[in-house]
Amino acid sequence: MNTDPLWKISASSPIEWASWGDNAVVYNIGSGDTHLLEATTVEVYLALEQTPSTATQLSQEIKPLFEDIETHALIQHIQNVLWHLDDIGLIEPDTL
Repeated sequence: MNTDPLWKISASSPIEWASWGDNAVVYNIGSGDTHLLEATTVEVYLALEQTPSTATQLSQEIKPLFEDIETHALIQHIQNVLWHLDDIGLIEPDTL
């Protein structure tokens, strides 16, 4: 089993955004659910809009925003963010 899978935006879950400061509210058009996303989650989602990525790749991309966090801890936090985004249907594993 791959411990650092590739993640992508869920094509079946189009969303509408409203943001202020570092946070955002997203409305999932497919499910009708609304979610509040904190800053790290927003950054991860925006990065995944650009290209499918692993938690390790995402940590390298957003590391400049979190200079005070040790790399391993940042990767673990990003994995938790990815699982949360998957749970709410905004992303999915890329099975290519």
